[in-house]
Amino acid sequence: MITLTDAALVELKRSMKKYGYEDCCYYLKVAITGSGSLGLEYKIQFIQKQEYIDNYDNYVEQEQDGLHIVVDKESDLYMNGTIMHWDRDGFVFNNPFTTECKL
Repeated sequence: MITLTDAALVELKRSMKKYGYEDCCYYLKVAITGSGSLGLEYKIQFIQKQEYIDNYDNYVEQEQDGLHIVVDKESDLYMNGTIMHWDRDGFVFNNPFTTECKL
């Protein structure tokens, strides 16, 4: 599945706090929305825990440092070994199957 660097975890938790998303009630959803000419296109969003529960069969779920991360099963096929990092330019996805992508 996907691994978040410490910098990515800090930024995601900062964003959750900023927008009022409680750790217990929201999950981070990571998806691949298509394949562009520069590689895979990623989408991240916070979803309510209930959305995950209602669609449990469609997701692969993991937890890293208290943050629940869900990936739809189709996207998960392309995410194995991916590392999500945060730098001053935004989130960076290093996927062993494609070129680097910034969000």
